[in-house]
Amino acid sequence: MFPIHTTTKRTETRFFDEILSEVETDRALWNRAEAFLSGAEKAEPLLKETLLTPQDVRYHAEGPFVRDHLRLMLMSLYAVVEGKLRLSQVEELARLKEYGHEIEKLEGMLTEHVSWFEAFVLAHDCAKWNSIVFYSPEG
Repeated sequence: MFPIHTTTKRTETRFFDEILSEVETDRALWNRAEAFLSGAEKAEPLLKETLLTPQDVRYHAEGPFVRDHLRLMLMSLYAVVEGKLRLSQVEELARLKEYGHEIEKLEGMLTEHVSWFEAFVLAHDCAKWNSIVFYSPEG
């Protein structure tokens, strides 16, 4: 359907879980994401409520709190922006050979429009704190 025009040479690929484990332990990415979240919650107090919202592992196995989930999203975004994560090296994406050009374009969009994606990260769960309910049996 789409022509394949790739500008990057095929390199060694790794599974996303392995790459994500490295992103999660990168202290510089953690600090950058945490600085962004701290600034955002100071600028808008309602964001603090969102960041403190617990998540039930049955439905949202993204971390114990929304803050953990958003931090990992930001860390992944920053890893792409800083060149620490190349989408073309993610095995699951590399297998989609017919979308090689689109994956390269996506990486470029993430880098070019990082502020937009930061805003998306903040906004996509903004109402969770006001809608989440936990039930537990008595006793």
